[in-house]
Amino acid sequence: MTRRRWIGVLLCCLAVVTAVAGVTAVTGATERCQANGGQKVCLTDVQVSDDTLVVNQTGNVEVTLENQGDQLVAPRVTMNTAGPNNTTSVIPIGQPELQPGETTTVTQSLAGETPGQHGVQVIVTSPDGTHRFDISAIQFIQVTAEPPTELGGRIDQTEISLAVLLAALLGASVAGYRYFGPKTDPEE
Repeated sequence: MTRRRWIGVLLCCLAVVTAVAGVTAVTGATERCQANGGQKVCLTDVQVSDDTLVVNQTGNVEVTLENQGDQLVAPRVTMNTAGPNNTTSVIPIGQPELQPGETTTVTQSLAGETPGQHGVQVIVTSPDGTHRFDISAIQFIQVTAEPPTELGGRIDQTEISLAVLLAALLGASVAGYRYFGPKTDPEE
């Protein structure tokens, strides 16, 4: 194998490793669930029904909780919202009672009242509010005065990382084919 081919193969391998590491970094989650003695309640999923609402349209936030501790607990689940006019609200979602190992889902409706971008974050605390078990990432909801006319949504980091990964795999395939593929004899 010539030096040029070695460099080509190494560059392709480096591109694949970089792409895979980028996808892993974007999709990897950090553990934020904090125990309070024998109590440990974690957010396992927070889903917003739609990231775009039209004024007076209603959406939902579904919150899935799991008691990962070894004690019965009734955590306080609240949703913080931030509106486009710098208005904030704290909305109680519920206080479900969870046995150790039990999972439950609580739902809160959202009303699109003010056009603009709104932030939504879910917080799980102890019943008295003195200990925070878990907090979700901020999710954004766009409220528009009229329905959108274009198709699709915005491109995010996960999609970009996936495109980079596919390009790196394609490059590695081409390099592999050129190296291992059919050999042509220049004397023919």
